[in-house]
Amino acid sequence: TRQETYGMAVAEALARGLPVVSTRTGAMPDLVRADAGLLVAADNVDALAAALAQVIADAQVRARLAEGARRARGRLRTWDLAVDEMAAALSRFDTHG
Repeated sequence: TRQETYGMAVAEALARGLPVVSTRTGAMPDLVRADAGLLVAADNVDALAAALAQVIADAQVRARLAEGARRARGRLRTWDLAVDEMAAALSRFDTHG
């Protein structure tokens, strides 16, 4: 992707313990740490192809990234937390209460 604000599919992949290959845009660097996936520059097709090939071809890399993805699961925001954070942010604009 060239622009991704959050990346729900990426968060879901991490939650399932799947390694991620994506571009270094938007929230991806916050979601996908180096131990859970490979991030490449947007519009660098060769780097994306190389990262995908590495994860597909190298079982050790794949296993290491999968383990990192499983650890990342604990860092992901839950829906309950996201709702609470949104409600708190919106309450700062409440002019009637």
